[in-house]
Amino acid sequence: MDYFQVKGTLERGQHFIHIGYDFFIDDPPEKLSIRFSYDPFWGDQNDPDQRAAISAAARTQLQMDDPAEIQAIVDQAMPLKNAISITIADPQGFRGEDHKMIPDRRFVLAAVKSSPCFSNRANTAGKYKIILHVYNVVTDSCQYKLSVSDVES
Repeated sequence: MDYFQVKGTLERGQHFIHIGYDFFIDDPPEKLSIRFSYDPFWGDQNDPDQRAAISAAARTQLQMDDPAEIQAIVDQAMPLKNAISITIADPQGFRGEDHKMIPDRRFVLAAVKSSPCFSNRANTAGKYKIILHVYNVVTDSCQYKLSVSDVES
């Protein structure tokens, strides 16, 4: 059974924002499945704006002035990736969060054997909340999908 689904689009430069979704489950399953994906994951290896931003950050934040060292930092950092993590709360409160920045993830919430980073406890009827933490979008746009269903779906 599907309990909640949403799609969205983020744009380049969106960073340090939180997108919250509330939904209600009247008759929760023993195991709840949350699927979160976003695309694209990687930015452009040769994006001149991103290269310039990393170079400027190396000069100002790391107080570097050697062009070869700055270039090494830029080359090591590229390509940048879109970075989005997820937090989940159930009717009893905070359930857990995952900050692995993997672009296609599935989590299970259950009384036992919940996915790593999430608390084991029975799913109860009531309001659930999922928060997407958008750390950075480095591509022109980034599409995401979020769905909640029972494990059998």
